[in-house]
Amino acid sequence: MQLVDSETAVVQVRYSCTGGPEELALWVSVKQSANGSANPALAVEGSGYEGRATAWSQTHAAVADLRCDGKTHVGRFTVEREEYGYGALQRGRAYVQFCLFDATTVGEEGPFGEPVSSMEFVNVR
Repeated sequence: MQLVDSETAVVQVRYSCTGGPEELALWVSVKQSANGSANPALAVEGSGYEGRATAWSQTHAAVADLRCDGKTHVGRFTVEREEYGYGALQRGRAYVQFCLFDATTVGEEGPFGEPVSSMEFVNVR
């Protein structure tokens, strides 16, 4: 992950999806602890809203940037605070959540079922 400034980062991911823009949703989140270490508390659902993170940026990234033809692609997605966030991102480690809903994840719970997702600690450069 590349740090742009204290509120913005670029996350590079490998993904695969199918469907058109009306069948897609994407959410990307970056959370950090005060010292930039890999704090397991950040991996707990809701930890950003509960204040466990010292810094948090999230976005519903533009689905227009996705290539959803069933093949594997590498994409770079900017995570900024246009929607919500707080604190100052820094170099170190961050917990990144990449949640992609596509035509294959439609479920009974509503228009989107379980996402194709990746949630892990990554290095912040």
